[in-house]
Amino acid sequence: MAAQFWRGVVRYFALRPPEDRAYPASVASESEVTSGKEAVPVARPWMAQDSAWLVLVYLTQVLGIVAKRVYDDIGAGRDVHLSGASVLVAFIVSAVTFPTVYGNLQRQSSRAMRLFLAFQSGFFWQGVLANVTPGG
Repeated sequence: MAAQFWRGVVRYFALRPPEDRAYPASVASESEVTSGKEAVPVARPWMAQDSAWLVLVYLTQVLGIVAKRVYDDIGAGRDVHLSGASVLVAFIVSAVTFPTVYGNLQRQSSRAMRLFLAFQSGFFWQGVLANVTPGG
C-alpha cells in the first residue's frame, strides 16, 4: 500500500502529460524511440530536463504567490508585511500546484510566455489549487 502511494507521488511530479508518462525502458536516443522505420519523439523525464529552467519557472510561480499577498494587503489598505510564514506557504502551495501548472505551460512555445503564465498561475493560486487533480 505504501509503495503504491509513493508511485503515485512520483507519477504526479513527473512533469509530463499523462499520455507521455509511460517512459520507455530503452531509448534509442535522448529524444526519440525507434519504432520500425520512423523515430517517435518521447518526453524526457523531468530529471533529464534543464534543471535551471525548472527552478526558474518554479520561483516565478512562487513570486506570483507572494505578489498576490502584497496586492491583497495594498487593496485592503494594510501595511505590506511579508513574514517568513507567508513565503513558506508560497513555496508549499507552489510545490503542490507546480506539476499541473508546468504541464499546462508545455502548450506554449515562447519561454517568456511560459514565465508570464507561471507568474499569473502563482498570482491566482487559489483557482489553480482548486483545479489540481492527483496523478493527472
